[in-house]
Amino acid sequence: MTNREILASDMLEVEALNHRVFATLEPPELELFERFRREGRKHRLYVYLEPQEEAGSEFWSELEAASSTQQEDAIHRRYGSIVRVRGVL
Repeated sequence: MTNREILASDMLEVEALNHRVFATLEPPELELFERFRREGRKHRLYVYLEPQEEAGSEFWSELEAASSTQQEDAIHRRYGSIVRVRGVL
């Protein structure tokens, strides 16, 4: 496979993570999520976490107090946040 074909395959895989509960991602899926969260925009994808609608002020306070991406991810796992994948226009 060429680099372009591998990228296209990875983009399809990360798009399949859309609407998944972050805490349920398997290690290879998590690695793919993290890669596209960092680098997705250069491939016209915006990959992020969206809190559940019922996430209240406690969630936002904890997230604001987090000092690293790892801490933020732990909070998102605890509150059941959803993976979102959007195309960038």
